[in-house]
Amino acid sequence: MKPFRAKRRPGNRAPTKAEAARMRDAKESPCAACLRWAQLGNMPYEDVAVCCDYNHAKSGNVRRGHRWGFPGCGWHHRGLVGDGWTHASMRAHFGPSLMDGSRLFHATYGSDDELIALHDSRERALGAADALMGVFGYRRVTA
Repeated sequence: MKPFRAKRRPGNRAPTKAEAARMRDAKESPCAACLRWAQLGNMPYEDVAVCCDYNHAKSGNVRRGHRWGFPGCGWHHRGLVGDGWTHASMRAHFGPSLMDGSRLFHATYGSDDELIALHDSRERALGAADALMGVFGYRRVTA
């Protein structure tokens, strides 16, 4: 790993072990925008994407660092259109993508901080559930 330079921005440095674990866990979590769209009643929870990218939050068009980010599926993060879908059908079913514009995305799903909080609260709930299951000798099976 390269030594930290004073002029290096927080989003450009290598992630710590905790940050790397957070990004790895986020990539296996439901898309925060899909989850918010489903909570609003616009699509069934079964359609929420689980295999995700890690969307780093920005401030002033500079990444805030590896700690500040949330899971985003290919559609919501990069605007990827699935096989058999059109851009219009994806947008109608899954809501607007970040590639449709940052203002529309954040007006629809909430600010980056709200999406990060949604992801964090879900992870805390899963951690508490794992702890409770451990008391009874069970564990969550992950694929």
